[in-house]
Amino acid sequence: MIDSTPDFRKKDQLSIIIRYVKITDQKPSIQESFLSFVNILSSTGENLANVLIEELRVLGIKIADCCGQSYDNASNMKGEYKGVKSRILEINNKAWYTPCGGHNINLVIGDSVKNTIKSQNYFTTLNNIYKIFAASKKRWAIQVKYLKINLKAPSDTRWEYRFKSIKAVKYQIKEISLALDELKNTYPDCKTLAASLIKQINSYEFIVLTTIWYHLLSKLHIFSQLLQRKDMAINITLQHTFAMLLSLDDFKNNFEEIIKEARESSVAINVIAQFTERPSRDTQ
Repeated sequence: MIDSTPDFRKKDQLSIIIRYVKITDQKPSIQESFLSFVNILSSTGENLANVLIEELRVLGIKIADCCGQSYDNASNMKGEYKGVKSRILEINNKAWYTPCGGHNINLVIGDSVKNTIKSQNYFTTLNNIYKIFAASKKRWAIQVKYLKINLKAPSDTRWEYRFKSIKAVKYQIKEISLALDELKNTYPDCKTLAASLIKQINSYEFIVLTTIWYHLLSKLHIFSQLLQRKDMAINITLQHTFAMLLSLDDFKNNFEEIIKEARESSVAINVIAQFTERPSRDTQ
């Protein structure tokens, strides 16, 4: 398994991990070990495959002994002709490719958000709340003064982690409003944005969307964490997948409970529990 990410110096590093079966006292167990970080200058499928093969050679691990490979769904990884997957299969046709389940979840959530204007606007607001306080240490100190749970930066790539960002907002709308109000009165340069955010988060629509996405992403976060366990096996993965599908069906069938929770949350902070405009179909 390999994946690349830039480090704090903005240099791209490739992480290499292997999964294998270890037998102790005649009992097999799935193990996962980190091998190395490798600096890379090119992220083409050909270069990544060459780097991987060379690193395994140096470590004394034979590609011929590999019985599987797993990466994200980027074209340079899964490409049929020039991807890492195909390069490895040319050497060992038994190294079957399995796409990363966690990455698939992120793609599904990302696409669902892109298809709903209300959700796009919601996550933009969520991001702006964090950014307006994170702009300086003095601004950040204001949110620390009012909030018990610090605001979290929304992840650009790992959607299931956004529930942590939402959780910090869901239970602290009143406190965030007070912090934004102090920010508005202290820093003239962000007065307009702070006032706009106060209005947005104190709307029934925002509270409804917060409630929906919090419950949905919390389920997906747990599921994603299960998929990424080092001892996870295919049969157990299937069981968790079917359980997750049932959970999503239950979420859909009991949607009125979500609306009830959002209504109660609105009443608790003196927000009128009704939409200011008729919600579009993609919000319902």
